[in-house]
Amino acid sequence: MIAERHPLAAPVPWPRPHGREAYGASDAQRGRNFPKEYRSTLVDVLRRQGQSKSTAVDKLAQSEAITVTTGQQLGLGLGPLYTVVKIADTIALARALEDRLKIPVVPVFWLASEDHDAQEINHLWHGGQRFSHTVQPAQHAVGSLPASLALPALEGLCQAAKGWHEQEICDRWLQIYRTSHTLAEAVRALVFSYFDPQELVVLDPNDSALKQLFQPVLVREARESLVLNAWNQSKDRFPYPLDRAIAPQTFNAFVFGTNGERRYSEDPLETLHLAETAPERLSPNALLRPIYQDWILPNVAYVGGPGEAVYWNQLPAVFEALGLPLPVFKQRSGATWLSAKGARAWERSGMDWQTLLAQTPNERKSLQEAAESAAQGPWNEWQSALENGFRVIDAQSRAMNPQMEVLAAAWRAKMSREQRKWEEHARRWARENSATAQDRLELFLAEALPSGIPQERRWTAFWAEVQAGRTFAPQLVESLNPWTSEHLVFTPD
Repeated sequence: MIAERHPLAAPVPWPRPHGREAYGASDAQRGRNFPKEYRSTLVDVLRRQGQSKSTAVDKLAQSEAITVTTGQQLGLGLGPLYTVVKIADTIALARALEDRLKIPVVPVFWLASEDHDAQEINHLWHGGQRFSHTVQPAQHAVGSLPASLALPALEGLCQAAKGWHEQEICDRWLQIYRTSHTLAEAVRALVFSYFDPQELVVLDPNDSALKQLFQPVLVREARESLVLNAWNQSKDRFPYPLDRAIAPQTFNAFVFGTNGERRYSEDPLETLHLAETAPERLSPNALLRPIYQDWILPNVAYVGGPGEAVYWNQLPAVFEALGLPLPVFKQRSGATWLSAKGARAWERSGMDWQTLLAQTPNERKSLQEAAESAAQGPWNEWQSALENGFRVIDAQSRAMNPQMEVLAAAWRAKMSREQRKWEEHARRWARENSATAQDRLELFLAEALPSGIPQERRWTAFWAEVQAGRTFAPQLVESLNPWTSEHLVFTPD
């Protein structure tokens, strides 16, 4: 596969914008300043979570090691393709930082196992079809739910699979979910089926030992409404329109019920009691989750999308209040994988990537009209010149004799008949050429913007593996520039 690079929009605003020069001595020192007991607990948890023989965990155990982190919900089949891109971005940046800072740097994928939004994780799209399963109860933290819940959706995908390649991928995914106990385990195994388990760490934060480490922050949040107060004091500096911000709660963590369901508590005495005595029953919400990450990890950077950037930008004052080092926020890159047909359609369209993606349905109709008028335009110019030529011939004929005028008139009439024939053939050619161009355009858009949605937000790793093979994820890591955020378009060799 060949990767073509395209720039993203302006980087997200953040007090520590990403770039080669954003990282320095304080980041190199982050690992040594990280509490030893926190590191020991973190390493023990990772080993309990099935990574006991991981070289990456061994590296993280070193006293100077730091981390680069990204995270995502437990989407079926890893969820949208951008999940894979975020992980690849994180690995590429960790490699580059290790070379720059000369210390161990470990990429971490944070499983959002405590999330309860079942409608966001219970389906996947492939070939224009939606395959889904039921998550019950709907408000349950999804990570601990049985992986078998996903089997009906994956079995439906297998039934719709076309060709041996799609069938092989689907069978492998099914095997992963059948042999995993929970959805969190299945997603971890699927991540490691694409990325090197000796380089990457996958962390499930829903662990009582990790919640114990976070207890001091939970207690302060229960007593002081830390996030809410910091937000009220700093929101005048918020770089986005305020209506995009997440409204802070008085206490920014959910309470786990006895059956694993999540709810907000309106009782300050209950939240304080749980923070002090049972922090494992508390689940940080979207605003408190970045604080949780950087409290239990020696983290120097987070790789996230534009939606994540909004709530990260609400938090600098919270980091400051806790004396917690502020990480760099790197806007995730993007990627699109085209089939051989899709790549040819793009090439023959003659348009660059951004122009093609910007086409609205009305603009695509105007492309057809433009194709029809393109044939007429040069003819109109030549016809004007021809008319001027006949005026000269008419004048010369009149000056010579009447017989010459008759010959000139016959010549003009014959040219007029031939013009009508030519114009009819030209219009027919334009219609056919326009239809062909439209077919190419629709084929390209069906891959790059399925149902009008960017491919990386709709399709999954299934599509990318079909187009580029099992090693598409390592190829992505190698192709990304760790110091910039860009969109890569992969086409067959």
